[in-house]
Amino acid sequence: MKIDHVSTGENPPYDTSLFGQIPVFLSVVLRSGSIGVLIMGDKNGLDEKILCVPVDPTL
Repeated sequence: MKIDHVSTGENPPYDTSLFGQIPVFLSVVLRSGSIGVLIMGDKNGLDEKILCVPVDPTL
């Protein structure tokens, strides 16, 4: 998933994870709100993951 108009200066833009009650397919566009950030690290350094939930309560 990507967030439009937001970039860390690397390619691709921020990584996001969507948490909901039903599964969704990759590349689906949904309105969502961010609830936090998960900061992960590996040999290449730190990488931020934005945690999101759908705006539609049925999802």
